[in-house]
Amino acid sequence: MTGAEYKQWGIEPTEENASVLIADRTPAAAALYFGLGPDRAERLPGHFGALFAAPGDVGQLLRTVTAVLDHPSSEMLERAQHWLARGNNESTNPEELFAFIPRALRMAQARNEGLVVLTARG
Repeated sequence: MTGAEYKQWGIEPTEENASVLIADRTPAAAALYFGLGPDRAERLPGHFGALFAAPGDVGQLLRTVTAVLDHPSSEMLERAQHWLARGNNESTNPEELFAFIPRALRMAQARNEGLVVLTARG
């Protein structure tokens, strides 16, 4: 969409309501899931890092996501860093992978808004 199309909906991506996490050659979602391991990754809502939350669902999703992503162990961070290193992502902080979605949900909750998290591999 163009900026003009967003404005028709009353949406304008800004620093306050939009964030981007970019990984090169390996999807950030893959590094997150690899870091989590299969048991924890299975508990993460959405589909491989993609998530849609209506405003009324944000609070429950925040609790669920926080339970899965808060306080990653050193082993989880090592696994995520290992996966990131398969691309050109040595400067990407693995802690950011675990913090990105909870932070976005907290922002949406504070603003009484919904949330869309998209993942892509291009």
